[in-house]
Amino acid sequence: MMIADVLADPRLTLPGALLVVVVVAWYWWRLGRVSVPRSRRLIRRASIVLVLLLLPALVRGLSYLDAEIDGRAFVVAWSVATILVLLILLVACIDALMTIGQERQALGHDLDQRTEGSPGGDAPP
Repeated sequence: MMIADVLADPRLTLPGALLVVVVVAWYWWRLGRVSVPRSRRLIRRASIVLVLLLLPALVRGLSYLDAEIDGRAFVVAWSVATILVLLILLVACIDALMTIGQERQALGHDLDQRTEGSPGGDAPP
């Protein structure tokens, strides 16, 4: 009988994955506050879903698959994990761009309000 040569012991990866689930569940709940804009809530919850999809692929690839015994499943698990990590990075970039846009818009609105109340009337060019 062959013993699988996995990358990490499940006694480490399963509790780690469970901790990640608890943290992202807490974050999902916090995103439900009224103070979080709807657009940010949606994009950040999308990233949470991707993280939750990533966990099984990571745990499986790290703790349950041996590349020499089941090479195809090993490659599939790590390919899925890699694609999900790339998607998470893409969603994070979209979130950052949306945040920058919202901050610029808020800054522009704030500047417009300041110039409207200036004693000279119109804002300088």
